[in-house]
Amino acid sequence: MRAADATAGARLAMIGAAPAGRPFAGTVGPGQAVRIFTGGFVPPGADAILLQEDAEEAEGQVAVKEAVRPGRWIRRKGLDFAADETLLPAGRRLTARDVGLAAAGNNPWLTVHRRPRIGILATGDEIALPGEPIPSGGIVSSNAHALAALVRAAGGEPLVLPIAPDDRDAIAAAAAA
Repeated sequence: MRAADATAGARLAMIGAAPAGRPFAGTVGPGQAVRIFTGGFVPPGADAILLQEDAEEAEGQVAVKEAVRPGRWIRRKGLDFAADETLLPAGRRLTARDVGLAAAGNNPWLTVHRRPRIGILATGDEIALPGEPIPSGGIVSSNAHALAALVRAAGGEPLVLPIAPDDRDAIAAAAAA
C-alpha cells in the first residue's frame, strides 16, 4: 500500500496478491492495497507494508489498525550485496556460512583448493612411538606428532608415515609410499 493512505482507521480496497515468486502485475493506486507475502516483490506504486497483525480483512477491503511508515518492513534490492561485489576473497578458508553466502550470491560453483596433505616421515634407529618400548639409547618420537598437530591446526591433512630406520633404501621406500 501507499503510506499516505494507510492511516489508522483507513479502509483500503484489496486489489490482488503478491506471493513470493509471483509478483503482482498491476500498480497500487490511492486507496488500494495488495496482499504481499514474505519474499514477495513490492508492487509499483506501493511504498509501505502493513503487518497482518495490524490489519483486518473483510469483504475485499483491509482495515488499517495501525498507521504505517514508508519503507518499513521493505528490504531493498541490493541490500545484502551489490552486483559484481566480491563476496569471498581468494585464499579464504571456506566455512559453512561462506557456502551459504556464495549460494545467495547466485554462484553455483566455486574454485577451491583442497587442504594440503603433508607427509611426515620420522627417521632413525633410535626412535620409538609413544607407548612402545624405548630401545637402549633411544628416544620417543614426538616431533612427528607435534608436526602433525601443527599441520592440522593450519588446515592441512597430516599423513604420519611409519618410522624409517637409518637405511637409505628404507627411507626411500617410506618416502615413495
